[in-house]
Amino acid sequence: MVRDELQEKIIYANLNESMVILAPPGCGKTYTMAKRIDYLINNDKIEGNRKILGLTFSNAAANEMYEKLEVQGSHLKSRVRILNYHAFCYKILRSHGDKIGITRDFAIISSIERKKRLKDLFLQIEIDEDDGMKFITKIDESIHNKKTLLENVVMDKFLKKRIVRAYDQYVQSLINEDKMDFDLIIEKVIELWDEKPEYLDLYRKKYQYLIIDEFQDTNQLQYEIVRRLIGFNLSGNQETKDFQCYCDPFQSIYLFQGALAKRFDLILDEFNPQLMSLDKNYRTSSKLIQDICYCLRGGEKITDDNDENVNCYIFNNQENESDFVLNTINGLVDDEIHLEEICVISRTYERLNVVKSLLDERRISYIYLKDFRSEVIEEKFYSIFLPFDILISEKKTNGSIIDTFLETCERNGYDRDDIVINTIHKFILKLERNLKFKKLRVWQKALEIKNDIYLEMNWGAVVRENTKDKIFLSVVHQVKGMEFNNVLFLGLENYELPSGLKCYNKCSKHLDQDMSEEENIFYVGVSRTISELVFTSSKKVIKKGVEKKRSLSCFINKIRQFVRLIDHDRNKPVNYSDVKCWNS
Repeated sequence: MVRDELQEKIIYANLNESMVILAPPGCGKTYTMAKRIDYLINNDKIEGNRKILGLTFSNAAANEMYEKLEVQGSHLKSRVRILNYHAFCYKILRSHGDKIGITRDFAIISSIERKKRLKDLFLQIEIDEDDGMKFITKIDESIHNKKTLLENVVMDKFLKKRIVRAYDQYVQSLINEDKMDFDLIIEKVIELWDEKPEYLDLYRKKYQYLIIDEFQDTNQLQYEIVRRLIGFNLSGNQETKDFQCYCDPFQSIYLFQGALAKRFDLILDEFNPQLMSLDKNYRTSSKLIQDICYCLRGGEKITDDNDENVNCYIFNNQENESDFVLNTINGLVDDEIHLEEICVISRTYERLNVVKSLLDERRISYIYLKDFRSEVIEEKFYSIFLPFDILISEKKTNGSIIDTFLETCERNGYDRDDIVINTIHKFILKLERNLKFKKLRVWQKALEIKNDIYLEMNWGAVVRENTKDKIFLSVVHQVKGMEFNNVLFLGLENYELPSGLKCYNKCSKHLDQDMSEEENIFYVGVSRTISELVFTSSKKVIKKGVEKKRSLSCFINKIRQFVRLIDHDRNKPVNYSDVKCWNS
């Protein structure tokens, strides 16, 4: 990739120039981060034995950055650590958790086990599960200010106090059993640093420079880690550390996980970094796709010589839409497009059901990314880890971890060629080649493997990397970070995108609604495209077994200059005013 002027400014910036960098999809962000690290290390900008820390949201992103590094020699490469937040905090607790009563040999529990434990606890103390889980989400975000939380959340005050007590009981039970969940790992590092600031100082001295990826996706706990590393502390007398923070508020789509786009403003206000922007799109050479993405980010049409349009096909029902999708796929295959370069996406998985059934009927191979969400894999392959749990609980010292895994696969009838099984197998073999790992007792190996898989495995990325000759079916949230030659975006209807709740509140109850996250979901879906994009919309859809009438999504209005509307069943173009949502 040829570096552009903005990339060069960021890569070769002075060490004391902290920056927040707006990084849209396809802008060469990972390349820029890697070259920044190369520059700092190869030009001796990092002092003595100090290091650069990169914080990302997935092991896949960390690996991609490592692959792009050009620093030569193991000594120079050892000057960089690129980790996701949970892996970073896990390593801290393994080294220093005993200072706050955490054993170094703790096990990480799955999200399924977390939900089950909380559900059982709520049942035991007679608290409604939905009330409990909603409030605990708030606790996770406000872990250092429960008093304010109790005052501000609209809920019976006695119920709130009971839920807080229940959560504290849940946390203590985990610690008593030498176990932690994902949020607790980060929470306990914050507790360690706040109660014993010398350990925060230790890591601030160790890491001279920070690079933070996908900042718009940070939740409150993760942001607390970032701000302490940069320089926030309770006394307010700490010098700030230099950093580069890569962020795109238009890709903020994880509000349900506590990620808020407003943290972009917080880091600007708290640390006053220089604001930069990467604005070239290296993902696609299509001027049409570039124009649409630019427009969805709030810009105007950037070219006058582009007469192309994206087709948005409108159908009477989902069956006709699904037939069209399959015919389109067959046409792409005839044009020698590989199946793995085709992605059918929508706002919800329910919207993909008819297409999925038709693919099954026609025996067309596909990857349904819903099957590769971590909680689905944890449930489906639960028995894989049961022998590991026995080894850990009984502190077994002898035996072969790889034999235990293979015997479990055979006993449970797991296909060794299955993507998940094959990936875990390779992961164990890779660890077995590590000299430190070889010296561990078998129960410690089992613990290490299980924790590392929970912490570092990004199953969506694994599937994308290892899949050939299969179409991808997915919701937008699960393909964020991926790209495809051809994207078919289904479900451009009201009550689908925007969501049913947003549409109901806006159109039926006439309430002001913040549509920013819904608009971002639309943008993220569109920006997965390398070459060709197609939209579809259906006048009738099936929701929970009931047929509903629908209109074209109001989001089309924002890019209507680039969209050709076609009534597919009548084979003729239509005007936007004839099919739009009445409130558009």
